Amino acid sequence: MFLSKFWKSPESSLNRGSYIDQFEQHLAEQRRRIERQQAEELEQALQDCENRLREEYDAKLEKNYQLIEELIAEKKDLAAQYDKLVLDMRQISEKAQAKQKQMEEK
Repeated sequence: MFLSKFWKSPESSLNRGSYIDQFEQHLAEQRRRIERQQAEELEQALQDCENRLREEYDAKLEKNYQLIEELIAEKKDLAAQYDKLVLDMRQISEKAQAKQKQMEEK
């Protein structure tokens, strides 16, 4: 039993005050051990939370990078389509002007 560690027979040289002092010391050690264990558990929980948040952040960041890359690729495609349309419109305009000029000359 726990108290048997401290409890001595009445013939023992330990008096009641000494017993109480030892018991209080043991309680203080237990309290420190429990506080240390709780602090370690809390630190581990915080570390786990930090790791989870970091993983979520990294996943969202990667998703955003992919989205940005897709948008840039779409912009390049649209710019190429725009350039082709402008070129086609110029060619059509030039042909129309040439045809109009040819009709005016006749």
